[in-house]
Amino acid sequence: MPNFHRVFVKQAEPRCYRSTIEPAQAHKNDLFAARDKIRAQLRVELPRLTEATFGREGRAVPKFRIQGSWAYKTCNRPCLDGQEMDLDYGVYLPVSAWEDNGLQPKAAAKAYFDLIEKALAPLVKREGWAFGEGKQTCVRVQLPGIAAHIDVPLYVASDVEFSRIVEAVVKAMDAARSVEFADGELDEQQWHEFDHVALAMRDGTWKSSDPRKVSDWFETETRRTNGEQLRRICRYLKGMRDFHWRSGGPTSILLMICASKVWRSVPDRDDLALLHVLENLSALFGGPVVCPQVGEEDFNRLSLKERESAATWADDKAAVLRQVVYQSRMNALVEAFGLLSKELDHRIEYAPDLVVADATAADIRSYPREVVPQPQHRESRAG
Repeated sequence: MPNFHRVFVKQAEPRCYRSTIEPAQAHKNDLFAARDKIRAQLRVELPRLTEATFGREGRAVPKFRIQGSWAYKTCNRPCLDGQEMDLDYGVYLPVSAWEDNGLQPKAAAKAYFDLIEKALAPLVKREGWAFGEGKQTCVRVQLPGIAAHIDVPLYVASDVEFSRIVEAVVKAMDAARSVEFADGELDEQQWHEFDHVALAMRDGTWKSSDPRKVSDWFETETRRTNGEQLRRICRYLKGMRDFHWRSGGPTSILLMICASKVWRSVPDRDDLALLHVLENLSALFGGPVVCPQVGEEDFNRLSLKERESAATWADDKAAVLRQVVYQSRMNALVEAFGLLSKELDHRIEYAPDLVVADATAADIRSYPREVVPQPQHRESRAG
């Protein structure tokens, strides 16, 4: 039985799938340079604007934290034209910026969006960027030169927690950490000082939302035995989704949670681990997807039609990968790579030298044979 593991991942191998979906280093540099400019702009402008709007007592100094796929280490390069890399960069302000100035919650949430966009407008114009269409959960800044955008979700947290963070930094007298805090970037310990976090929505509502819970849960999952394989599986699924759907499809967080529910470690066999996940995805797509470690939120926001489409996609890809893994022959791999490239992702390169023979009967028997139900033939009559 051919072993396709190294087609998916092999250290220092630019042709493996893990490498071909990795964002280009130049684009990563540009994306994080843009992040730094956004942070610098908000650190200067937000205190000035909050003081001008609410008076000296309302002056608020923001803190920042990278969230989403860059925090999970699952960001891929775009697959198709029109797709973009996404960097989530949370902004945190003390809640007193709104409460002490008598703003009702709805007005406060809207004021938050107005202040962020006003603060960023000169930078966006100067850099030739653009604001994205009014996202409900964040301010989006488009970076057209690198096919990427930065989403800035807006949070408030307790003043007590802000003060506790400042005191911890001063007492620690840790130069490196003090520099980081002075820059406004929350380190891991500081971020976890926030116990109560609310996310502003553009329609004026507030949502109880704590991105730390997702990050902590996923890091716990990847600390399991061979857990880095799970992180790679999530990236493969996202890459395959982007190849199939130019936009839409299962969200990244939905794929992550579903994969973690059914993933099992198969050392040195990412091909078999991915196949096992694909074979079990369709059943999960059909109903609610909850992660108890994060909360009661249902992460499956697909419509009924979209759920059916996602289930079909998972089953079809499982069938393709099953055929490649179990029916390919070492001396005839052209067809196998053709299927991988055409059906899974065109970024899977033709590299037959990365396939090795796996002739051990124990390894083959260790993977359970799938029982495929017999097709049902129903008699039909015309007329």
